[in-house]
Order: sequence, then C-alpha cells, then structure tokens
Amino acid sequence: MKYSLKWLRDYCPANVPADKLAQQLTMAGLEVESLVRVGDDVVLDVEVVPVRSDCLSMVGLAREISFLTGAPLTLPPVLIKEVRIPKEFSVDVDLVDRDLCPRYSARIVTDLRAGASPPWLAERLEAVGVRSLNNVVDITNFVNLEMGQPLHAFDLAKLRGRKLVIRRAAAGEKLVLIDGQELALSPEDLVIADAEGAVALAGVMGGRDSEVSSSTEAVVIESAHFDPVSVRRTARRYGLSTESSYRFERGTDPTATLEAADRAAALIAEVAGGTVLGPPADKGQTEWSRPAIVLRPARANMLLGTSLTGEDMAVLLRRLYFDVGLDRMENLIISAPPYRRDVCAEIDVVEEVGRAYGYDDVEATLPGGRMPAPARVPREELERAAREVLTAAGFAEVYTPSFTDPEKLAAYGLDAATAVPVANPTVSQFSHLRPALWPALAEVATRNGRLGAPSVLVFELGTVFEPGEDGRVVERPRLAALAAGEAAPRHWSRPPPRADFFFVKGIVEALARALDASLTWRGESFSLGDGEGKYVRLPLEPFGEGHVVEMDVAPLYGRAAAPSRRYHPISRFPSVVRDLAVVVDDGTAAADVVAALRDSSELAREVSVFDVFTGEGLPPGRKSLGIRIRYQADDRTLTDEEANAARQGAIEILTERFGATLRSQ
Repeated sequence: MKYSLKWLRDYCPANVPADKLAQQLTMAGLEVESLVRVGDDVVLDVEVVPVRSDCLSMVGLAREISFLTGAPLTLPPVLIKEVRIPKEFSVDVDLVDRDLCPRYSARIVTDLRAGASPPWLAERLEAVGVRSLNNVVDITNFVNLEMGQPLHAFDLAKLRGRKLVIRRAAAGEKLVLIDGQELALSPEDLVIADAEGAVALAGVMGGRDSEVSSSTEAVVIESAHFDPVSVRRTARRYGLSTESSYRFERGTDPTATLEAADRAAALIAEVAGGTVLGPPADKGQTEWSRPAIVLRPARANMLLGTSLTGEDMAVLLRRLYFDVGLDRMENLIISAPPYRRDVCAEIDVVEEVGRAYGYDDVEATLPGGRMPAPARVPREELERAAREVLTAAGFAEVYTPSFTDPEKLAAYGLDAATAVPVANPTVSQFSHLRPALWPALAEVATRNGRLGAPSVLVFELGTVFEPGEDGRVVERPRLAALAAGEAAPRHWSRPPPRADFFFVKGIVEALARALDASLTWRGESFSLGDGEGKYVRLPLEPFGEGHVVEMDVAPLYGRAAAPSRRYHPISRFPSVVRDLAVVVDDGTAAADVVAALRDSSELAREVSVFDVFTGEGLPPGRKSLGIRIRYQADDRTLTDEEANAARQGAIEILTERFGATLRSQ
C-alpha cells in the first residue's frame, strides 16, 4: 500500500528522515519496499502483512510511527453540526442478516453541491494513486485511506422507498455495478437493497442505479462492519478486487463505523456545503469487548532471549495502546485495542513486546543444552529408503499435479468413474483428482522422449484419491516408477540394455531388500510386505513401450521405521548346488515355488529359477521350471548324502503342495 509522508505527518509529526523511517518500519514488521519522491512529498510503498489490517490506513501507520519515534499521535477532531432529520429525508435501515453484517451505521447529508474537490483533497488522493472523481466520492475515499474504514455514498433521491435493507441476495437477483458489469447474484452474497432490489454488493462495490453524480443533492453515507469471509467469497466469486473488499477481507475495526461516518459527513459538509442530519442510524452490535490475555513475563523472556521485568513489558505495551493490568501471580493482564484483530493469544503479545523492544537490541546468544534427537517418522523413513534405492538405480524423482482429466484416464484404460470430481475446477483439464500416479508419469516420459531423451527413468511418491462412503474422499499414499527406453547409460563397448519387466521388477526387489520385506509376484501383481502393487506395460511414444510399477506404501510405514534386519556371518564352508526340473500347472506362480523351497530346509541358502519351458513334450496347461538350490551349513562341509536328502525333501514338498512332478527330459 502507498502512504504519503506529508499526509502521515498530519497525524504524527515525526522529524525523521524518510530513509531512516523506512528502516525502522521494516524492522518493526512493516517492510518498506520503496521510497519515491513526488514533488515535495515522499511516497512509501509498504508491504502490509494480511494480519495487520489495522495498518491499512494513514492513522494506522501513524500509530506505528508514533511508537517507533516517540512523536505524539494527533488525530483530527470530528465536529458534527447536525440538524434533526425532516420526515421527507428519513431513511429506514433494516439490518436483516446480522451474521454477515454485525454493525451498520449511516449518516445523511443534504443540500450539498457535488463538484470538483478542493486542491488539498485531490492532492492527498493522487499522491497515493487514487484518482479524484468529485468532492463527495473523494471524501469517502479519503476517510477510507485515513481510517481504514471503507465507506459508500448512496444518492438519497435514487433509493426507492427510502429504505436500506441489509440482506442476502435472492437467487438470480440482478445488480448492475458502478463499472457497468451486470451480476446474477447468489444467495450467499450479502447485498444492500432498497424497497425494490439490490443497490450494492456489500463490502465490494456499489450499484450504478444509486451512485453519486453531478446532480446529487443528498447522500446516505454507509459505514459498516462486514464479515471478512463473506466479503472474500463474494469478491472471488465475481473476480472483483476493490479498495473496500481488500480491507473488509482482512477485517476492520467494528467500533469505528459510526466515527468514520461522522468524519465523512463533517468533511462533506465542509467541502460540498452540505447539512448533516441527525441522529445517525446505528444498527446491530454497538458494544464490543475482547477476552483478556495473560502474559507471563518469564515465558516472554525465554522466547525472546531478553531479561525484561514485567513493568518494562507493561511500558512497551502501553506505547502500543494496550491496556495492561496485573494479577496476583505478577502476570500481566492484557486487553488489546479493538483494531488489533491479530492479537488473540499470549504468543501474539510476546511478539508485540519483541517488536516494541527492538529485535536489533536482543543480545545474541548461543542456544544451550543438547540438540534433541530427531523423531523417527515412519513415513519419512520409508520415503527416504525408497528414494535411495530408486536414485541409486538411475531414477529421477518428479512431482506431478494431483488433478487429472477423465479423457486422459480413459486413454490409458482407466475407469474415469473411479476418479473423484473437483467441486470447483480451475480448468477443465484438472476436473478430477487422480486415482493413480502412473498416467502422469507416462505424460512426463512422452514429453521428454519427444525432446530427444534416449530414456526416461522417473518415480513419484504421492497421494491418490478414491471415492469413499458417505461422499468422503479416501487418500492413499503411493509409490510409482516408470522406465522407458535405455535402462543404462550408453557405452562404446556394448549396446545399452532396454527397460523391460525384469528391470522394474529388479527395482522392486531392491526396495524389498532395503526394507527387509518379503516380496511375492503373481503375474502382473505383487505384494511387498503388506503393501499391494501392480505392474503395467503400456504403449508409450516415442519409446514404443513403457514399464510401470505402482504400489501402496502406507502398510510399510512401520517396517521402514523399525527394520528387523540382522547380521549373519558368512559360512567358511563350501556350498553344494542341486538342480531340479519340475512340472507344475501354468497358474502356479514361480515365486510361490521358490518361497516353498526356501522353507524346505534350513540348509537352503539360495533358490533361483533359471529356466521356464512350455510347449511340446508337456501336457496342456502345464509348464516346466528349472530351479537351482544352493545348500550350505555354517559348521561343516555338506556330504552328498545330506545334499541329496535335502533335495528329496524339496521334491516331496513340491509334490504335496503344488502337485509337481519331476521332468524326465
């Protein structure tokens, strides 16, 4: 926001150079982004954080300057000379929806002459980038900038039925704004209406049918306290952002509505020759109180690194216009001013003490004690293990949007009905939440391939979404990895291997070893510990095909946090190898056979499948598995009799469990 230094000095005549004042404000939490000299004035561009809505005004920033420099704060007096409202000028104010408008104040000024503003008024507005329109509208803008309380002036003659009703809009109700835009209103919008319809969008913009013009002779000055959330939603709904909505969205001082209306009425009477009628309308909650906050000086000193007494803190807080008392425990009882909506808890008061004391004056000290050991978070442990395995294999981690398009899902063979629709999508391409990670990885691979990449190895740790019961959305953490093209860097001595099923299967096996988890493959599905996953082979341009694995990782969190891996010494005795060729059903998973053989004897140290055969010489629906078993003992060299006995035991287990037979040739 832009602030005129000349204007600020009307309220706080601090004799401080502009650059030094900018530094002081910045250190107090109000960053001055630039200083621009305009004639004999200096304009400060200040970044006001959203919680400091009290500083969105000249008076608000003048308060900060007053406490930083010690210069007195002098606010202009509001002098009203009012005449009792004649019946023909009376306006009935009906505050219907008090949840969205807790307080509504209004003043009537008659016998005015709308026209050009006096030079001092136009100069003040133009210094901060506000265009001068006419003396009446300029005064409402002036008071808004001065006090941070947005105002609006209605032409009294254009209010049908001499009524102002603060209510929610009717469904489909129309309103033409001052800028000419016509809106079809929502029942969620708060409007200001006369006897026949809406005349203003509350807190955002006035309507064209009741705006002030050169022929205006009497106005109703609106000064209200609107619900910030309501104004924010209404402004976003119609893509509007105004000086009023900017302030109302961040919260205004509910105690200042009538004071701001009085200030505007007095100034309009001064610059436009009007007569202020009274008494004013002031509907809704007029008394406001906030709960007291207990500040423990010892706690504040511990957090700030200071050694201030309770009295020191009280002095600093009183400079910031806080009411300060004392309880029996020597704690401070703090009451924040009504315009300091950001001060709600003890930690907020601690921050104010730090600001008032000056962070530059806090002595630098090294922290004492030992650094606490970082907590072991199961999810982080698992993700770190997965990243180490995949990056070691040459994969790069990517982050893709959580939103997707049903047409893309259908193109990859996924049922769009499994995707959760987004209530308010920003674009049609992001209308649903993703049910799987791998389609987005395929898009990444395609883009990189078209740019000339010989291979794409990417993975993502992310969340997928599924429809649950009672309209709820179920979120599942997943890991997906995609390989396409060359599976290793090129080398002059040999052609690079191509990514295939066995390459991505090897990645899953490496992850299983890192987590000390069991791994079982069944066709295109697998189980890693308690996590279920699947393999997807898909056509992928320009590589021809891509290979993907995707799995649930939540069931592995505990395992990642507390692995059960133990050290086993290597036997110094030689091993004995025995081969088997067994015939089993086509539906029998080789992984199940291997797992059974590992458990067949304590001497079985390694089991692997070295051949798979189907076709001529085998009965229909059967296949042959060539299996190699390595037997070894820790305390002796095995004899042929021991190895053969272990082999025979393995054959018996396969026969009993899988109906296997030895292949004769």
